[in-house]
Amino acid sequence: MSDRLKKRDTKINRKEKQQYKTFIGSRAEGQGFADRRKKKIQYEYLKLKKKENKAVYDGRPIKDRHGMHPEGRPSFKGQHAFTKTQTLFQRQKEEKMKEKKEIMIKKKEVDNALQKYNNSKKSKFLKLCKRTHKGQPVMKNQIEYLLEKIQKQTEHT
Repeated sequence: MSDRLKKRDTKINRKEKQQYKTFIGSRAEGQGFADRRKKKIQYEYLKLKKKENKAVYDGRPIKDRHGMHPEGRPSFKGQHAFTKTQTLFQRQKEEKMKEKKEIMIKKKEVDNALQKYNNSKKSKFLKLCKRTHKGQPVMKNQIEYLLEKIQKQTEHT
């Protein structure tokens, strides 16, 4: 019976260890992730060099260092991982700048519209709040305001 408990305990301990360490490589083991990444990049680089050498013999157009065709269009095919990520980063940066500019333009438009609205509201209030020396509203200003309002309605229809 004690053997069964030991076996069960070892199975449980193994499962617990697997949950905590689900990857290969650590600092003590020689940094497995970094080694894999380096090997992959080296492999891709050698593959690219072979492809370029092959292109020279076949008579196909050779790409320059930045992964551009002689015609000038960008090509990611066979590009080194660093240059590929660099070009993608530049594109994303340009897109973000465009979006920021668009947002700034929209914000300015909204601010201008809000300022115009507030100015008209303020002028309306100043006209309608005027009073006589006895405290009665000045009818001249109220009638002018109503006239302007009616004229605007007739223009729109």
